[in-house]
Amino acid sequence: MLLWLTAFTIAQFLECQVTARPNIVLIVADDLDLELNGTFPLSKTRKLIAGQGANFTNMYVTNPLSCPSRASILSGMYPHNHRVINNSVQGGCSDHNWRQLEKLTLGSLLQKESYTTCFVGSYLDEYGLSNASGGYYVPLGWSSWKALVGKSAYYNYKVFDNGEIKVHDDQYAADYFTDYVKNASIEFIQGKPSDPFFLFIAPPACSPPFTPAPQFKSMFAKQKAPRTKSYGATGKDKHWLVAQAPHPMSKAAAEFADATLRNRWRTLLSLDDLVDGVVKELSEQGILDNTYIFFTSDSGYHLGQFNLPNGNRQLYEFDTHVPLYVRGPHIKPGTVSKVCLFVHLLSVCLFVYLSVCLSV
Repeated sequence: MLLWLTAFTIAQFLECQVTARPNIVLIVADDLDLELNGTFPLSKTRKLIAGQGANFTNMYVTNPLSCPSRASILSGMYPHNHRVINNSVQGGCSDHNWRQLEKLTLGSLLQKESYTTCFVGSYLDEYGLSNASGGYYVPLGWSSWKALVGKSAYYNYKVFDNGEIKVHDDQYAADYFTDYVKNASIEFIQGKPSDPFFLFIAPPACSPPFTPAPQFKSMFAKQKAPRTKSYGATGKDKHWLVAQAPHPMSKAAAEFADATLRNRWRTLLSLDDLVDGVVKELSEQGILDNTYIFFTSDSGYHLGQFNLPNGNRQLYEFDTHVPLYVRGPHIKPGTVSKVCLFVHLLSVCLFVYLSVCLSV
């Protein structure tokens, strides 16, 4: 019932009025928070997607860890159903069980309904590693596949590109991963894939190691981590993982949190350019008006809350509250919704919407 109610909520904005099956672009940022004003650097993204569509202000992840959250976004399942509980193979990340579930991901479901599907960016943390199930492989459901091997990186990484391993070094123009994801996504759109298409874009920003592009290294020089109500507050009355943080927070820890915020925001400027480039290419190809663009994140983040210098594994709003912007046919620009939703239900809602409204 919850899935159908959520599908109905999103369908209220999509309105079941499209006459042709729409293209779908889903952009999932890495560790992008709302509580610490993480979307501030994304001025183009806010203007092009939220400003031209809907802003869901109460969107949450089911698990603030990358692999379980992404497994939920891909499958529409809660962690206790897909059984990915942390970022390790032992915790279900890219294990044999997940391989069995890949036939149920949004990519698989849409491909069966004649969508051309493309994945570009960070998949699951252990994907492609020797200790993970299958090593290098193209998962079921993807017509085109360009996925990072292993955890997020900005330089010195490998991509499994449609059956071929490609090694990248540390040269900005050729290797910066956010730009690689942007260029690969634009290239897919320029290739005029058979309509309709589903493009899943998963850049590294703004996850560790927070490496900004050279042109942005001096931005936000005086910015500090927001001194929220829980910043520097004792967590001694919280669960053990929070309670063990030293109180008061040391000066070095506070400075580290501030430096981390600055670099996180700097990486987001490249993500903002990615969104701008994708929207412009959709417009140039004449398909923007028949494309739904979703922008969200796999988790939030903390920087000094309850004296925790940085991270995202706590079940508090700073780690679970994420953005969701949606633009597309018949969505009124500037719409704001305060309905409380979970990110992982997007995949279910999209398929339900397409099935009900367009009889795919």
